[in-house]
Amino acid sequence: VKALKENRLVENVEMGIVKSGGEITWLNVTAVPIPFEDFGVVIAYNDITERKQADEEIKKTGQHYQALIEKAPDGIVLIDATGNFKYISPAAKKMFGYNQTDVVSGNPAEHTHPEDLKMVGSELGKIFEDPSYVPTLEYRFIDKTGHWHWLETTFSNLLADPSVESIVLNFHEITERKLMADTQTFLLQISNPGSD
Repeated sequence: VKALKENRLVENVEMGIVKSGGEITWLNVTAVPIPFEDFGVVIAYNDITERKQADEEIKKTGQHYQALIEKAPDGIVLIDATGNFKYISPAAKKMFGYNQTDVVSGNPAEHTHPEDLKMVGSELGKIFEDPSYVPTLEYRFIDKTGHWHWLETTFSNLLADPSVESIVLNFHEITERKLMADTQTFLLQISNPGSD
């Protein structure tokens, strides 16, 4: 109809045709008007049902994993090849006092405690050299209000994976555990003043 009305070539229109059993056949259609009297349009089409079904499966899988990430209690952060934030999960934003609508940009190094930065940077260097290296590190990270939190983070290099193209950080807070360990160490030191 569009080709006839506008007297022009209409290309690559995707449409679904519902069969009697409710099954849908997807077509990619091209139509061109014929410049002869008593002729309308020439229509060429090909069946793209398999491709559409595969696209739908990929979409469902993507939505499934997206839902898992967004509902996960641990923080998940993606960092791009230049070392900047690419994605921050809702749990990660909440952990550091950000609203879900806040845009957090820049480099995670800017938020890492200065005393821990060299160790984290060194480990990241190893990850870039050897993508199979997957370290778990303990270090401090600052929240939106300026308070430091201890994190236990697993780093994975998935830059070569076309569906991720990121360094993936999966972490949880261990501040309370670290404080308890520090308290126990302090109590041991004061109960045994001569030992180190």
